[in-house]
Amino acid sequence: MSSIDLRRTGLAGLAAFACLALGQAPPPPEPLAFDVEAAGAPLGSFRLNRPDRVIEVQQHAPQAEGGQFRTNVPNCEDGLRMSTVFAPSPWAVVTQVADTRIVSAVVLARRPPADQGGADRETLTMFGGRLSVDEGFCPVDMEPSGAEDVYLLQGRTVISGTELLYENETGLAHLSGPVRLLRSAEDESPEIRAAAEAMTFDVDTELSTLEGGVRVSSGTRLSEADTLVLDEANGLATLHGSPARSREGSDEVTGSTLLYYLDTDDVVVIGSASGSISIDLDAP
Repeated sequence: MSSIDLRRTGLAGLAAFACLALGQAPPPPEPLAFDVEAAGAPLGSFRLNRPDRVIEVQQHAPQAEGGQFRTNVPNCEDGLRMSTVFAPSPWAVVTQVADTRIVSAVVLARRPPADQGGADRETLTMFGGRLSVDEGFCPVDMEPSGAEDVYLLQGRTVISGTELLYENETGLAHLSGPVRLLRSAEDESPEIRAAAEAMTFDVDTELSTLEGGVRVSSGTRLSEADTLVLDEANGLATLHGSPARSREGSDEVTGSTLLYYLDTDDVVVIGSASGSISIDLDAP
């Protein structure tokens, strides 16, 4: 396997498609109103377990202010037990997975009977908006916002989307788009923005895979790929495409796999590569 090391190319971010077409950086996710760091201990919580991970759903909204925390309620849906957690603004529900936090207004947990998998096949649905509960403590009058107000927080990165479905059987969480990403600048590493049609988060590895029309921006560099795998813990993004492409001005490089080292702003093309680079022959 061959590689080409392109130093200081600044590959980065995710972008709104229209903005990239105009050569501009995409807008970042909308600011998160809830201060997760200052939230303190949850008022209630429940857990889903995997062999090497615990997924904890935490309620931060007081019931007196409209919060709902109803767990393990039978017969809300045929054959299922349901847990309903709702936090009206300015509070939120925080789902903790190791070092990753997912923030939403609503979490609905659906657990099938034990003979159909029970907790091993439980699902979580997260979205923004509102709901109420009836006399049997089942969710009613659900009004999803349809906005990009489900947030995944991981290190310096914030990712937003419209609805997240987590399946405990697979350990995968699917975030519906449009998806937007912002990785904050720090020291010498640049701010990175990105956009995609959807995203999958693996709770066991804490890797996020952006999928479909991925667009990335960092400074004046714009990049595109079919998928982008973000390893926030190791500061690495892997772009795959047919081909993946990175361009800055009239300079462009393409390849099936691009490795972007987020903290050093270096790019490596894995496998065969092609491109064009402008050279100023009059430069001293």
